[in-house]
Amino acid sequence: MNWLDVIWVVMAAACVTLGAIHFLIWAKQPGEKAHLSFTITAVALAAAGVIELQLMHARSAQEFAELVRWLHVPVLVMVVGLVLFVRLHLRAGRPWLGYMGLGLRAFTLIPNFLSEWNVNWRDVHELADVEIWGGAHFKRVDAELSIWMPLLQLSNYLLIAFFIDASVTAWRDRGNPENAKVLRICASIALFLMFAVFWQLAILLQVVVLPVTILPAFTAVLLVMSYELGGDVTRAAQIAKDLSTVQGTLRRSEQRIEDAVQAAGFGLWEWDQVNGELWLSPRARELLDLPEGLPFDRQRF
Repeated sequence: MNWLDVIWVVMAAACVTLGAIHFLIWAKQPGEKAHLSFTITAVALAAAGVIELQLMHARSAQEFAELVRWLHVPVLVMVVGLVLFVRLHLRAGRPWLGYMGLGLRAFTLIPNFLSEWNVNWRDVHELADVEIWGGAHFKRVDAELSIWMPLLQLSNYLLIAFFIDASVTAWRDRGNPENAKVLRICASIALFLMFAVFWQLAILLQVVVLPVTILPAFTAVLLVMSYELGGDVTRAAQIAKDLSTVQGTLRRSEQRIEDAVQAAGFGLWEWDQVNGELWLSPRARELLDLPEGLPFDRQRF
């Protein structure tokens, strides 16, 4: 196992761990859909990382192309999680941009699984072993691009536009603390998505000799998202603590008033002028000789 393998295993494990943490939060608070969409994104990214690790050790061009074919499935699930996170939790971005980008990417799965190789390549010639610094190895292929590549890239550009649009909207009103959070998350997603897309394009066009991967870029995105969600959880816990303190103080005050009223033998009553309803304390009913449960209105008073 070389240092590339170690790094990929650590990143994939980090994704699974973060996903498990936010899944538990969502299980206790089902209404918090942001944690569920985060979990979907994290688990899908971990699955993509496992496939990328297998790509580095592929034994043939056919195996490499087949792994790339299956890599598109967790990538689609991951971007679905990201778009849902931005729409449901942050309520940002133009929906049609996000959903059109997802729709096109989902559509590319058809030629991806029906073609001989995958949606990226129409023909794969050979597999080469590449050695980099520290004695680490990874595999790359010499291949011809598929006619479906422009459609795949268009879906990527639409998704980038969706996250940039959400970032720009938040930037215009960045004085709002909530929009500042939207800006940090959406800007980081847009930045690392652009990095991942152009990284992959450079590899496919054989401009650079690098491993096929999205794991490093989107692990950084997950860390930003987890940090922001963790801040929300912390703030919610602090609010709950403050509310509990206030409620305890209020209960003690009410108890003191109730003790004082009982000691003085007072009866309390309240008249709701809007609804015309009257309320009496048990002592007031006793003083007026009114049985418990007997309707009491202004006329009876």
